[in-house]
Amino acid sequence: MNQEHGKANVALRKKRLILTIGLSLIASGLIIGIPVGLVSNLSVSKDPLFDVQKQANSISSISLKSDIVENNGDYFSLKSKLFESDGTKKSGINLTDFFDFYAENSNSNFEIVDFQNDFQWQKFKLNITDIEALDQEQSFKIYWRVLQNLDDGKVANSDLHSATVAYNRLSSLSNSSLSNFTSLAKVELSNLRPYLIAEFDKSPTRQIAKLTTVSEFLTKVNSAKSALEASKIISQYFNLESTITNLLRNKINKFVDDDNFAKNKYSIELIQEPVLKNAYLSKTPLKNIYRAYFLAKFSDDFAKHNNQDLKSSANFNFAVDLDFSNTFLDGSLANDIELSPFSDSDFTNFSDIHEQSNEKITSWELLNYLKNQVFPSYEEKQAFYKNLLNQISNVPLLSKIKLKNYISRLRNSDLFSKIKIDFNVNPEMTQFALENNKVVTQFHGNIEIYNEKDEIIAQKPFVQNVGDYSVLVKNIPDLSSKVKAVNFEFNQKDAQISERNPIPKEEIQKLVTSGDFTKLKSILENPHYYGVKFDEEKLKLLVQKYDLIPVNELISRSRWTFTYPEEVAGIVNILSPVFPSQEEMLRFYATLAKNDTAFVAKYFFDWLKGLKLIDPAQSWPENLDSLNLFKELAKIKIEDKTGFDNFLQTKDKEAKKDIWLVSINNNYWAEKDRMPYSFYLHPRLKNIIDLMVQNEQNTINIDYYVDQIKSESSKIQEIDPTIGDQYRSPIKTLTDFIVAFYQNVYSNKTGLLSEPLGNNFDYKINFEITSPIATTTQFEDDEISSRSAISGFNFARQSQSASTSQASDSQPTKQVEPDPKVNLKYWYEVGPVDRNGKIISVIYKTQPKEINISTDKNGIIIPEEIEKLNNFVDNFRTTTLPTYLDNDYFNDLWTNINRLVGDKEEYVDITDLIKQFPMYSYFSLHYPELGLAVKKDAVKKPVEPAPAESTETVVASEPAPPAPTAPAAPAPAPAEPAPKELAPTAPQTPSSNGELAGVYENYPGIDTIKVLHFYVYNKKNPKEFSTKKLKFFVYKTDKSLLNS
Repeated sequence: MNQEHGKANVALRKKRLILTIGLSLIASGLIIGIPVGLVSNLSVSKDPLFDVQKQANSISSISLKSDIVENNGDYFSLKSKLFESDGTKKSGINLTDFFDFYAENSNSNFEIVDFQNDFQWQKFKLNITDIEALDQEQSFKIYWRVLQNLDDGKVANSDLHSATVAYNRLSSLSNSSLSNFTSLAKVELSNLRPYLIAEFDKSPTRQIAKLTTVSEFLTKVNSAKSALEASKIISQYFNLESTITNLLRNKINKFVDDDNFAKNKYSIELIQEPVLKNAYLSKTPLKNIYRAYFLAKFSDDFAKHNNQDLKSSANFNFAVDLDFSNTFLDGSLANDIELSPFSDSDFTNFSDIHEQSNEKITSWELLNYLKNQVFPSYEEKQAFYKNLLNQISNVPLLSKIKLKNYISRLRNSDLFSKIKIDFNVNPEMTQFALENNKVVTQFHGNIEIYNEKDEIIAQKPFVQNVGDYSVLVKNIPDLSSKVKAVNFEFNQKDAQISERNPIPKEEIQKLVTSGDFTKLKSILENPHYYGVKFDEEKLKLLVQKYDLIPVNELISRSRWTFTYPEEVAGIVNILSPVFPSQEEMLRFYATLAKNDTAFVAKYFFDWLKGLKLIDPAQSWPENLDSLNLFKELAKIKIEDKTGFDNFLQTKDKEAKKDIWLVSINNNYWAEKDRMPYSFYLHPRLKNIIDLMVQNEQNTINIDYYVDQIKSESSKIQEIDPTIGDQYRSPIKTLTDFIVAFYQNVYSNKTGLLSEPLGNNFDYKINFEITSPIATTTQFEDDEISSRSAISGFNFARQSQSASTSQASDSQPTKQVEPDPKVNLKYWYEVGPVDRNGKIISVIYKTQPKEINISTDKNGIIIPEEIEKLNNFVDNFRTTTLPTYLDNDYFNDLWTNINRLVGDKEEYVDITDLIKQFPMYSYFSLHYPELGLAVKKDAVKKPVEPAPAESTETVVASEPAPPAPTAPAAPAPAPAEPAPKELAPTAPQTPSSNGELAGVYENYPGIDTIKVLHFYVYNKKNPKEFSTKKLKFFVYKTDKSLLNS
């Protein structure tokens, strides 16, 4: 038996067996050292003293080496090797050869410290300074410290520690036997699991971990008054009791006593964390990993059987890490729940068929209605959408929920006694989607799981598509009329045309016939050809995301002071580039209004205060709530606090009106009959405001007031007669202003749509050629006048004909037929688009408009490569790349450009002059494939009267050859086909005001800024230049800011 234990102990030493245990705190074969000085819970430091203290404190236990015990039959045999007969210590003995020191490793296991090979210990040494023999206890008391030799020859020493180490005979109670058992126990206990569904019936005390939060479980366990009680609590949720029972029941863990009965050799019990002793179960730094602490020891029966004092036998503390992932009630429960989509039968309305057809609504009508609803609070908006989704089918939304995995096998009584399932809808994400080639309304929201405390434990996003609204119309009888009352008005303005270089009629016909409307629109919009400006502002709002501008940014981009007539009239007109169009302004109103009323009020308070329409010293009221909001805001005055004085004449002072109208960007001029873009108070709302202010008991909620505003505002006529002088109500307080804002929003019947329709929705233009306008016969001089303004390409030809005509008075006047005009009808279609950008299904179609454009049989379409360069120019933000030059550098730049360009009419490379400019460094770094060049504009000489022959000669000849380019310049290439000129051009020279047309010019009104123009070309094809120019701003300053 001893021989077997000896071999086991040798193997332990050779393999440095990692003990998966903590070592006991009881006086035994392994005794924890008690430090004389304690240093703990410190962060890592470069201080050597701190390092040795930290290492010393990490020593948890000390024992006699197994081979020392093996080679010494009893305590006194070992003592004789350490001490003389008179009790003095023997000299020349290395005490570290007799003892093993244990420390916890990174895996929370305990192992013997290897000072020579362990990286963390190599720079440290162990010094056992003294030893005492305790014969009565058959133990040894040692004193030890950790030290480190430093580079400067000094030694860092830890505090002195002491430990009492007992001698144990090698027997069935050996450390290796118990360590093997604890290794097995740790493996088994690491696999604790919650109970299976079938196991709950075996005990009424068992609890469902999946319906309990981990925090609740930890609190129960660690609040236990004893280890036994804590074990019972854990056993309510996990198979702890059966795991320990099965472990001890194993034959290898049994022994046969003197009466021939098989009994347990070991025992295991739950203990508190060994150091702090404050928890049986604790959280580790790893996600979802928790640690339980156990004590393994020999059983009382086994100790007695071996005549061993239990107090001196080995005891091992060990920790078990438990993975609680997907075990307790947490966000992972969402993985066990899914929401099935509505089926066709869910939308079947079994009401009268005629009734259904009369009340039918479309996805477009419903979404337009939803996006135009304004609510006093976000919560009310959510409730509205939630109710809508519950009413939209024959079955409640929650009936579509399916349970999966573990919880699907639980009894409903058990499941829903612990949790509650509900849902919410995200109104902002409600949008269109395409399902089976049909446009449907897509609702987004979250399934929410609540615990017993009504706290949200888990959420799972859901999407439900709805394309049939017959059940919804049945469940909400007045919905159809409400939906159809909200119109999406798209009063498209006529397109504006600025013709320059018309193209042949055949090109237009070809593009229309082929359906290449995108290219045709691009040509029409190109200022080189027609410069058409289509009115698409409101269409863009349908497909582009819109975010409410932060109020601080709005303040910085707004300005206001009374003009003389506006002060007299009582009109506040705020100017801001944030609202480039009326549609953009309406969308701002709608986006702001979808927030709760308190947010809207604070937003306007900050804005008006920033504009000094509210006293800058005024602070936002405290302790506002839904009952006193309007009453408190009525104490905040709207008045002019700018300090600006228009010095009104006496008669105007007498005629001066109170502020009654707040407008933006002069929109009060837009419509005199209703003011849809401005704020004013209708007389209908006066009683509501009085009620807000006089609400002494603060018993009326915001919701009531907003509902009243909504009800009264909806009755305001399209042409409002109350705008007349005799009806105007002043806007004196912030409450007045907010009521006016909501009146504006609720009375607007044009469809606001504050959010885009959905993903992959767009609008596309369509064209159709209608009957062309009949051309009229004109005389040649009339032809010259009309066509020269349209096309530079025809200028030479027309002039030649005119000259010929003027040369012979005797010849009859020759009539020519002008190029025909083309009448294009166009309209827009809105809907989902495929991968190629084509409309799949049309949900909205605008009323058609027409434009009448000229054509030119000699016109030429700019090549695609040049168009790409032009697009680059359009999208490049040059304003963010200014150049700053001192006075000398500033003046030298223009002199050197004049010298390089000279009389050249070609493209000229001036890179050497600008290569240190930050703008050029940025351009060349990000666009190395592109180059920059300048080219001055040519100026035509006045044509002197000349005989017909002379004129014909000039026209028949080719233009003068271009001047040679500078060596550094790119190869010359005209941006467009050069027309034949009536007369040669004169070289452009710098003007007296310091400009070179086409190359650089003065910034209007500021003599310290010039604008430098560049054409762009592709270095792979340096003969093709953009027809548009980049422009960079050059500032004259005190100091040049250049790159080295």
